[in-house]
Amino acid sequence: MIRVVALFCSLLIGCPSSPDGDGGPAPGGDGGQIPDGGTSPADVGVGDCGESWVLSYEIGGSFHIEETPLGAGDNVEPLTPGVLRIRVPGGEDGPGSGQSHLLELNFREDFEVTSFGIRTTTQNSVQVGPAPCGAGIGDLQGNILTWDACTPGEGFGVDRNSWTPESGASGPGCAQDMRTSGNVHCEGVMCGTAGLEEGDNPQNDRYDQKLNNLVFSADLSTVEMEKVEIPNREPSRTFISLTGTQTGAQRAPIPACLCP
Repeated sequence: MIRVVALFCSLLIGCPSSPDGDGGPAPGGDGGQIPDGGTSPADVGVGDCGESWVLSYEIGGSFHIEETPLGAGDNVEPLTPGVLRIRVPGGEDGPGSGQSHLLELNFREDFEVTSFGIRTTTQNSVQVGPAPCGAGIGDLQGNILTWDACTPGEGFGVDRNSWTPESGASGPGCAQDMRTSGNVHCEGVMCGTAGLEEGDNPQNDRYDQKLNNLVFSADLSTVEMEKVEIPNREPSRTFISLTGTQTGAQRAPIPACLCP
């Protein structure tokens, strides 16, 4: 995830840089059918291994910047809400425990910062999926979804300058092919001192991202994820944390690509 604007933040006051809910009846309702977790039926074929549950959440959270020089750019900004969708096991009586798949995660980062004669406007989207065959594997037991192995790449944890999107992470439990795209627009004669071009600074990155466990309420109506570090290119460490509220839970035929 490109964090060009993070340099501006670290030098000045701090801000994030790089991004929607759908759903249906909750368990106990009429259990409306959807072909493959809400994606187009043309994407994958329906398998012959039964049905599972697709849970949809309106997801929000925060973007955290830490360990900037002298702490001058440390800051927390809210994420613009998006969507989290996961596929979990279960029968007619509702979701159950077992192997689960991340289907989609998206949100936006939209904010403006003005300081020391420089104004930056950040408009970025972050997207994983839609991936009817899964963009990350985990195990749901009770109210905790633990992701399979996901190992951050070279430079992770060495120092605040060392872990960049080029190294990302690897493993079946990563949020795979996370895409960050958008723009940071800078106005002011000192944009260059903040590591930005005056005018537009396009943002475009793709990498696999480690996630922390998803912790649900007992009835799966809400979800939280503690902050997890994301790579960037500037002198700081950056994190996201997530919170969400269920917008839908539907039984759906399991795609052929997820059948044993």
